[in-house]
Amino acid sequence: RYVVESSSASVKEMQMMMDESRLIGMDITSVEVIMSDIHDCLKHENFKEVEELVEKGKGIITVAREKHFVEIATVSSHELGSLFDEARKLDIDISREVNIPETVKELLGTGKPREAAQLVAKARDGLQDQVNSKLSGILDERLDSVMKLIGEGKDFELDMTREEEAMSVMEGLREMNKYRDAIGALKAIHESLRGKLEERRGPDIEAPT
Repeated sequence: RYVVESSSASVKEMQMMMDESRLIGMDITSVEVIMSDIHDCLKHENFKEVEELVEKGKGIITVAREKHFVEIATVSSHELGSLFDEARKLDIDISREVNIPETVKELLGTGKPREAAQLVAKARDGLQDQVNSKLSGILDERLDSVMKLIGEGKDFELDMTREEEAMSVMEGLREMNKYRDAIGALKAIHESLRGKLEERRGPDIEAPT
C-alpha cells in the first residue's frame, strides 16, 4: 500500500508541474507522452517503472522551465532596452528601470531565471504603459486639431471621403495601441485637410507640431 500511495503522490506532483508549465505557455508534449506511459504502468502495477518515469518527466520539465524563463528574460530585457529611447524622447523618467538589464544578467548568472524574467517583464510592461499613456495624450491633442479642420471642411462642403477613410484606419491603429502609427496617420490627414482648405480660403492654417 505504501508503494501505491508513494507512486500516486509522485504522479500528482508531476501533474502539478505539468499544469504550471502549461499556464506559462510551455510546450510539454514530450512529457505528456511520458505521463501516458506512467498511467499504463499504474494499470499493470509496475510501480518501479512509474517512479523512474516520474523522475524523468520532472527532470525534463525542470530543464525546460529554466530554459523558458531564460528566453523570456532575454527577450523582455531587449524589449525594455528598446523602450528606453522612446521614453527619453517623451521625457519619461527611466531612472528606476535603466539598471534592470544589468540586474537581469546577474540573476541569470546566479541561476535565477524565474526571478530575472519576472523582474524585467514587470519593468517592461510598466514602462510600456507610461509610453502608451504619453503617446495617447499626444494623439488626443492631434485629434482635436484634425476635428476642427473637419468641421471647417464641412462648412466649405469639401469632399473629405479620403480623409474620413484615413480616420477609420487611424482609429484601428489606436485600438491596437499603435500610437506612433496613429499619430503619423493623423499628421497626414491634417496636412491633406489643410491643403484643401488653403485652396478655399488661403494659407492661414497652422501646421501641427
